[in-house]
Amino acid sequence: MSIVTRRSVLQMTAGAVASVSLPNEAIAAAADPSGWRPKVITSTQIIEKPQRLFIKNHRTGDVFNDVVKHGSLIFDDAYTELDHLMRDWRRDEVISMDRALIDLLLAVQSEVGHAEPITLISGYRSKSTNDMLRRRIRKVAKNSYHIKGMAIDFRVEGVRTSTLNKIALSKKSGGVGYYRSRGFIHLDTGPIRQWRG
Repeated sequence: MSIVTRRSVLQMTAGAVASVSLPNEAIAAAADPSGWRPKVITSTQIIEKPQRLFIKNHRTGDVFNDVVKHGSLIFDDAYTELDHLMRDWRRDEVISMDRALIDLLLAVQSEVGHAEPITLISGYRSKSTNDMLRRRIRKVAKNSYHIKGMAIDFRVEGVRTSTLNKIALSKKSGGVGYYRSRGFIHLDTGPIRQWRG
């Protein structure tokens, strides 16, 4: 399986343009003797709007503001950066965050816009961090989806928490916790459910 990065997409797009304008024989003739062939990208992939995520980690100050997907192209290096941004900052532990969670964040941001970043309050938590928080905060779940890399707590400056809650609920995908008094929304990719904190 080939790895797609944001840096390599320009090369692939150039290959796609060549594949549109040149007959198959010309592409085959230009191929590397080792058997490499240009990766063909459909015109739909080129035309579709890139999906960009603008997110900032409240605790570390890390910021990601770049394209994550473009049509059916998924940029692995973007996900790697997001995994690091959403790490357990207390223990500096990184895991692969659930890609469906990133899709949910992209969907939320497409509605609120990119003027302000999604502010990450909490992403991945190691079990030891979650246990520590449970001792301090009664409502922290023992088997939190944060431990599995399937949850995020967030806010967006200038967007009401109630608005974020409505947007999150409209996605009908996973759990949505509305923490009005604390000014954030919990979003996860577990079973569909909702609650107020």
